[in-house]
Amino acid sequence: MGQHERQSWFGCACCPGNITRFVASVPYYMYATQGDDIYVNLYIQSDADIKTDHNQINLNQTTAYPWEGKMNMTITPEMEQQFALRMRVPSGIQDRQVENELYALTVYPTE
Repeated sequence: MGQHERQSWFGCACCPGNITRFVASVPYYMYATQGDDIYVNLYIQSDADIKTDHNQINLNQTTAYPWEGKMNMTITPEMEQQFALRMRVPSGIQDRQVENELYALTVYPTE
């Protein structure tokens, strides 16, 4: 007993390692799926191939958000299919009715 003692301080705290792991994981937070629906969680310029239950969909996002408040998304499904693209409403938007805290629902007529 008594052979070990706690290190008083490490020359490098854990934060730099955590930051690099977080930055590398950001692409995994950008989009999510549930069934055939796609959720857009982050507005970051990207080109993503997303697999849903019944399709493979390419999302190409170009953005100047938040500086200009604009973003464009090109959606190219492998095969034609109806699905919902659910986009997170940024918390900085004021006076907007949304159905929950993160996403808005817009229903487009089908042909």
